[in-house]
Amino acid sequence: MGNCLPPRHTIDKEDSTTSLGNKVLEQVVSHEGYRQHGLYKLANYQKSGALIDAYKRGGSREVKKFARQELLCFMYGEGKGAVLPYALYVQWGKGNKDEVSVAVDNLVISASNLENSPSKEYRVCWRLDSRGMLGESLLHILILCNTPLHTRIALILLKLFPYMAWDFIEGEEYFGAGALHLSIAYQNMDIFDVVINSGANIHQRATGRFFLPYDQQRQVPKKQTDFQGLCYMGEYALAWAACCENEAAYNKLLHHGADPNLQDSFGNMILHVIVVRDKLNMYGYTLRHPVRPCKENITNMYGLTPLTLACKLGRNEIFREMLELSALEFWRYSNITCSGYPLNALDSILPSGETNWNSALLIILNGKTTEHLDMLDGGVIQRLLEEKWKTFARREFIKRLGITFLHLIVLSITVFLRPPPEKELIGEVDAHSICRYVAELGTCFAAFSFLVFQQGEEIKAQGLLGFLFSLSSNPAKGIYLFANILVILCVPCRIAGQRRVEDILLTIAIPCSWVFLVFFAGAVKLTGPFVTMIYNMLVGDIVRFCIIYVVFLLAFTQAFYFLFKGHSGKTKKFETYPRTWMTLFHMTLGFYEYREFKTTFYSTLTWLVFAVFMVIMPILLLNMLIAMMGNTYCEVITQSQKEWVKQWAKIVVALERGISQKKAKEFMQSYSIRFGASSGEDDSKSELRAVMVIKNKPKSKARQRKGAICNWKRMGQSIIKELRQPGFTAASLKQRFNSLRNSITKLPVSNQSDDSEGEIKKRTVSYRL
Repeated sequence: MGNCLPPRHTIDKEDSTTSLGNKVLEQVVSHEGYRQHGLYKLANYQKSGALIDAYKRGGSREVKKFARQELLCFMYGEGKGAVLPYALYVQWGKGNKDEVSVAVDNLVISASNLENSPSKEYRVCWRLDSRGMLGESLLHILILCNTPLHTRIALILLKLFPYMAWDFIEGEEYFGAGALHLSIAYQNMDIFDVVINSGANIHQRATGRFFLPYDQQRQVPKKQTDFQGLCYMGEYALAWAACCENEAAYNKLLHHGADPNLQDSFGNMILHVIVVRDKLNMYGYTLRHPVRPCKENITNMYGLTPLTLACKLGRNEIFREMLELSALEFWRYSNITCSGYPLNALDSILPSGETNWNSALLIILNGKTTEHLDMLDGGVIQRLLEEKWKTFARREFIKRLGITFLHLIVLSITVFLRPPPEKELIGEVDAHSICRYVAELGTCFAAFSFLVFQQGEEIKAQGLLGFLFSLSSNPAKGIYLFANILVILCVPCRIAGQRRVEDILLTIAIPCSWVFLVFFAGAVKLTGPFVTMIYNMLVGDIVRFCIIYVVFLLAFTQAFYFLFKGHSGKTKKFETYPRTWMTLFHMTLGFYEYREFKTTFYSTLTWLVFAVFMVIMPILLLNMLIAMMGNTYCEVITQSQKEWVKQWAKIVVALERGISQKKAKEFMQSYSIRFGASSGEDDSKSELRAVMVIKNKPKSKARQRKGAICNWKRMGQSIIKELRQPGFTAASLKQRFNSLRNSITKLPVSNQSDDSEGEIKKRTVSYRL
């Protein structure tokens, strides 16, 4: 076959940006140069080729003979491989005209991820100018075909040319994926064992577009990714083994020097990736691994630990498992336990008193899914909120409620005693006017105190950006802040004699001030869910309805304004465009104005337009709004308890932001206990704090131990019985157990009781140990 191969055809860059794995392979197979490509004559994705024909003719002996005669010209050093310097590797990537061209940018970027220093060298066995259309080698094709025949041929080739294990895919779509990655993905442990023993790079990173999250495959990637993708598994082979729940491959990679704490391009290590893929069983296994456990406090490039990442993605089950694994048990009596749960990544207050913006509590409160509501319901988070409420939030809540009521009463007195527009605001000295002057001074003083002292203290504690961020999650407080600013602006209007402007400002400030009581209503269990319901309807249902309603209203306004143009009737409601708009708005609510229709020039057409208006606006759109609100009501009322807890939690967090860092530090020390200093120093920054929780366990420790012994006895008897059967091995038994465990864990939760679920977890942990 020789060295004279046709150049590797590249796939269109724009199409491959959004393509998935099967789509890319279909493009390769359907390409016009596919059948003429020298590599695909040896083996291809249609599971044919010269190597397959050779094996069918004479088995492994014929394959070895064919490989020694025909494959040496495709490899560097006749199968012994070559070590290319970084400079030569990149120069080849920029492409010589007589060789295969690849994506230069992807090569350079990924190479820099693999090795930080440009002086490092790269090992290659299969010639770069003999790669397939995806940049793959012959070994990669054999693994991707994933049949017993292709596996046997791959093992034969690896035995003859072990340096083929060095190669990884060079194309943009699958760049960096080596034989280790592919064998783990296809659960092919036979090839995995040979590849890892042949010296494959265990720190090779798969950074192609196919392995990125969806929002990072765009031409302009998002700054904040949600890590949702078809095959994002952390780039390293060790991370792939954890995501595929392949404990054997995970242990072997650790034995060969793999580091579970290495971070990928997003700063994610093993535990982060396990959270993204939602592999509950592997989290405890990797965290408590007897040889090389993972570190659980490493943050990624977004400042998220595995715990806070689980909160952001709404992984409720794995979040609760994290809390239990990080807890320290102080004492146990029967099924009652007392444990301490670390707060440094959980609480919204750091031990120094500063606000922890990446805390699990704040991330959960900003979440919008039902999983985030489940995280608040019961458990450690609710216990933490109760401790905050008892320590300082309840006292602050009552104090601010009293001040707000006093402010609103004084404001109401000011409005009731205000003279009519034809009278002057200043000059009268009777009892009525004196009472009004006192009420006006009290209103201005209350508004000034709220803006300067209370909000100034919050800005000092959080910073201006933190204060503005807190307002975005508390609309009632933002409206009340706006109302107090309007009240203060009334003072210069009074001095300048602008009575009209002052009346306008005060008219807007009055209802906005009373809306602040909604903030306090959210902390009451009776009204909390309805406050959430109002917010959801205003932000969701009303906004969507108004967009559609305004479009139709403008359309019919123009139609009616045109039909009544030049009309000489008594009514003036259609005389101008704004009046026509307001008239149609009234007609939407049921105030019909159709007596003048017969006097228009196009009376029949006017009645027809009116009939269409009635069908679309009052009947269709208004009933659609009612249906949307009813749907929102049903969604919120079914989660009423959880919605109230969320609203109550937001109020607790809003109250704690209004206190200084010094007080926040004191309050935190009162509701938490000390765990020690993470760096061995006795300071507030490295200090570890925890909240103590006493709760019931479904089973006592003695009962768990007794159940575990019974399970071990039953399992031992079953294993002995199975092994006595002819042709049954330990490997087949393990495979059967894994398939049974996977099928059990995929059952619906409603079909499993709490005891059976605990037994499954306990058997799994016992099996691993």
